[in-house]
Amino acid sequence: MSQKPRSLANAWMPIVLLSIVLGGLAFFYTRLGAPTWALPVGQTIPTFALVNVLKPSEIITDKALLGQPAVLHVWASWCSNCATEVPILQQIRQRDQKNRWFGVNFKDNLLNAQQWLETHGDSLGIHLYDPNGVLSYVLGVIGTPETFVLNCQGKVVYRHAGPLSLELYDSTLQPVLEGLTACAS
Repeated sequence: MSQKPRSLANAWMPIVLLSIVLGGLAFFYTRLGAPTWALPVGQTIPTFALVNVLKPSEIITDKALLGQPAVLHVWASWCSNCATEVPILQQIRQRDQKNRWFGVNFKDNLLNAQQWLETHGDSLGIHLYDPNGVLSYVLGVIGTPETFVLNCQGKVVYRHAGPLSLELYDSTLQPVLEGLTACAS
């Protein structure tokens, strides 16, 4: 039993189709830019009420982020970059004890998040539990870790996608935070 020889057109068809699909994705990505659902810099965070990962009986609302600058740091127990970032976050928090930092636990299991904090350490103090990613979705989170700086009115003034580094903190994040002030009472 012999196989029929494939025509040249049939041999190249998968490559041509893959090229068309990848080209289309690249076109839409470069032309459309950021996801349309992403909360742009300058916009106020939405109203929310989420439980505290470490104290599930405690509800934290968007009001907790108002009045003075705050940093939201999105993480997950399943995120390998988040685990390697812990020592850097601890050093950053030692340098920056003035500003309030909140963790946002993204699309995770509560028990896994609590165990992860117990294993890796907690340098942020308060962690909002966002199991379905609703708050994170509005912020435009596409992966973890991501960091958002909010002014005293709860407006996003800076966003960084990816792990933090001491160099990034010194060159960018710290100057942004130093430029912010608490709101007048």
